[in-house]
Amino acid sequence: MNPYRFEKKSTEKRRLFFDTNHCLVGGDSLLEIDSITVVDSNGADVSSSLIFGTPSIAGNTVTITIQNGTNGKKYICRIRLKTTGLDIIQDNLAIFIID
Repeated sequence: MNPYRFEKKSTEKRRLFFDTNHCLVGGDSLLEIDSITVVDSNGADVSSSLIFGTPSIAGNTVTITIQNGTNGKKYICRIRLKTTGLDIIQDNLAIFIID
């Protein structure tokens, strides 16, 4: 999935779109979001403070809104999706907070 790296300001609230078409076998499509979590550099789950609202699927695109964060910090967003063909798609996104 793309993007793999994302930069934002601590005061911004930004929507990210993940197109998964290149991850799917012909005829397969997204079924559900298994999990989306955000962890800090210590591995602590900070999803509740960085994910705004509920991530969603439209077609084969996943939308997530990222908010807050501490200037100079790096976070990892772990995305795990299930497909109608019973495959699991998993990827990580590095989020850098740069004010």
